[in-house]
Amino acid sequence: MCSSDLISGHGNGHGRGMGQWGAFGYATNYGWTYTQIVNHYYGGTTVQSMPLAPLTVDLTGLDGKGSIWVSSGAAFTAGGVAVPANGSARITLAGSTLTVQTNSAGCGKPLAAARAATNGLFRSSVAAPGTLSQMLTVCDTGRTYRGTLTLVNGGGASRVVNTVSMDDYLRGVVPRESPASWGDAAGGKGMAALQAQAVAARSYAAASSRYTWAKICDTTNCQVYGGAGLDGTVVEDARTNAAVTSTSGLVLTRSGAVVSAEFSASTGGWTAGGDFPAVQDLGDTVAPDHDWTTSIPASTVGTAFGVGTLQSITVTRNGLGADGGRVLTATV
Repeated sequence: MCSSDLISGHGNGHGRGMGQWGAFGYATNYGWTYTQIVNHYYGGTTVQSMPLAPLTVDLTGLDGKGSIWVSSGAAFTAGGVAVPANGSARITLAGSTLTVQTNSAGCGKPLAAARAATNGLFRSSVAAPGTLSQMLTVCDTGRTYRGTLTLVNGGGASRVVNTVSMDDYLRGVVPRESPASWGDAAGGKGMAALQAQAVAARSYAAASSRYTWAKICDTTNCQVYGGAGLDGTVVEDARTNAAVTSTSGLVLTRSGAVVSAEFSASTGGWTAGGDFPAVQDLGDTVAPDHDWTTSIPASTVGTAFGVGTLQSITVTRNGLGADGGRVLTATV
């Protein structure tokens, strides 16, 4: 509501589906399990176990660059060419032509003359790399990834796609979306919030179909995905890894189909409804943005909406929650 130039509100995010802070509150203050949490936020769905295909992730920061330079501490192949351990390779896409250059010295070192590449694929010789040194590292970003990397033409531009198992993908997602430290809270009860996050993130990814060249991306436009490491340091966490493993294969379904299980930081006390019924979120009281205020001069509002001198703001709400609930319309 508005008084002078002071605006008060509740929550942070779109409020559809699970509130992450609410999940944490329900886990730590109410002792809820992850199944109780997801059943509360995603009404009308069922937690179901099913086999899930590997996921294709567009690494958006590498889009449009026309090439990718990769190294590994284990032997790997690039474009069908063998690269020794601790070497590196750059694949370049020009039109429909793929070429590859390699060396035995690693990132930043001179590369041999380009030769034809049979494909745009980088693959480690280690089937299931257990350490960062055995995985594939992008030289330009320092990001290390499980699975394979492929340079492709998608939508008229070069793209880099990481193909990875669903749970290995989630290892790089869950600690980016919910703090891994939550797993230690309240004598370990906070682990239920991380497990709920894993189920929601797995469902969202499985239901995604973002592009023709990849199912999902790696930013907040999809879900934040950080791979396995950065600059030689592991960015996964044992607590979120445990949450992923303990819920492996579990997704939310409706009539047998996986649902797009959206989530946001803080609901402010009620979810927004939409694909899932609006519900009260008592767990959200622990959220730092459960209640907030900010000061915006009336002149700034008037200028932003092009009304000149601001005279009034008339708000209609949905009736669910503090101050009358979420804003449906606002007339300035």
